[in-house]
Amino acid sequence: MNHSEIKERIHQNMSRAALEITDLRVQPDPFLGWRIAVISLGFDGKSKQERKNIVLEGLEELTIQWLDLLTPEEKEQEWADSVPIDSTLENVPFWPEALARSRSGSSNPEAILFPSDLDEDLDRPIVATFYSLRGGVGRSTALAYTARILASRGRTVLCVDMDLEAPGLAALFGKENEIKDQQGLVFVLLSLEQGEEPDIRNHILRVSETDEIYCLPAGLPNANYARLLSFMEPGAWYREDRNPLRELIQILSSDRLPFKPDVILLDARTGMTPLNGPLLFDLADLAIIVFFPNLQAQRVTGELVRALLAAETRRTETEQRLTPEPRFIVSPIPASKAPEVVERYQHRAIEWIGDWLSVLRDKQSRSEPIKESDITHFIPYREEIATSDKILSNQETWRDFEPVAEWLEGFLQ
Repeated sequence: MNHSEIKERIHQNMSRAALEITDLRVQPDPFLGWRIAVISLGFDGKSKQERKNIVLEGLEELTIQWLDLLTPEEKEQEWADSVPIDSTLENVPFWPEALARSRSGSSNPEAILFPSDLDEDLDRPIVATFYSLRGGVGRSTALAYTARILASRGRTVLCVDMDLEAPGLAALFGKENEIKDQQGLVFVLLSLEQGEEPDIRNHILRVSETDEIYCLPAGLPNANYARLLSFMEPGAWYREDRNPLRELIQILSSDRLPFKPDVILLDARTGMTPLNGPLLFDLADLAIIVFFPNLQAQRVTGELVRALLAAETRRTETEQRLTPEPRFIVSPIPASKAPEVVERYQHRAIEWIGDWLSVLRDKQSRSEPIKESDITHFIPYREEIATSDKILSNQETWRDFEPVAEWLEGFLQ
């Protein structure tokens, strides 16, 4: 049985028992079976087995991984962040579901539509998520220098520190001391979650007096910040009517700011955190993956790329939903005087990326095949950058990051 057939049978069963449904959620488990939750006042006074007999009549053959049959009062007492959502999981941007989709054959080449495949430009701002599965590869540094380059070319750039557990983007811009208590992204998201309308202008720092570059910091990491951070449940936002993450992007794209960003750069937390799933699989037009090509990175980054190719973003500008478009920064390439050492790392990375994107070779509608070299950039190790506490003003040091800026410029013509 499929999602709609299961829901229809449950409605019939409850109607036959003269029980009204307050809430019904049916969700396929990412790996096997189903998760089902039914809320009804009519369950009051009935045992768990009685409720089960009513709801699951005719559904005995289903493999059920999760079953909640509760009254509204019981729901308030028992439900937490892990409750099922009413969804087929086709577009849910959580890590387990995204990775499961990538292995279930959902990466249909003909269903993949990148922003660069469109005949018309995307509505601005373009959203790029900078992400790395492991730390120490210069993800935030690459974002900050890319922002500087774009702003120096006349673009309006907004950088958002989504690394909530270890915020540091404002420090890279030399603006950490300007963050005030109760200021920053954490306070904005929690206000939106509570149905408030925060004045986001009060939470944004201007980075440059001459260029249009701005930063929305995560917040001032003190005791109150840590307390508020513990209240955040990003997974729940995609189960509720209001989604603070999507609302945030809408606000940053609207006239509620004193400037109109051409580009929004999201600095995502390292690893598979609850917040990173939506940043990569839902909000990103471009997913800029930063990695170093050692063997530990090969498999896990490949799984990430396959999950991206099976995802659909929030964009609704075309009949077909868009796929987050991957780009790759390989960093830091060792500063070796032996060319064969550098070439070995470069060749390995290109070979891996070609394998990760092999599904695209079957995409017959693509006018030109994607060349791995066009979507991959290698950044060499430079001591002056690696040892600096903030990005350097000398534009000679920016040169290594210009190709990354060019990727974004390609969507701003």
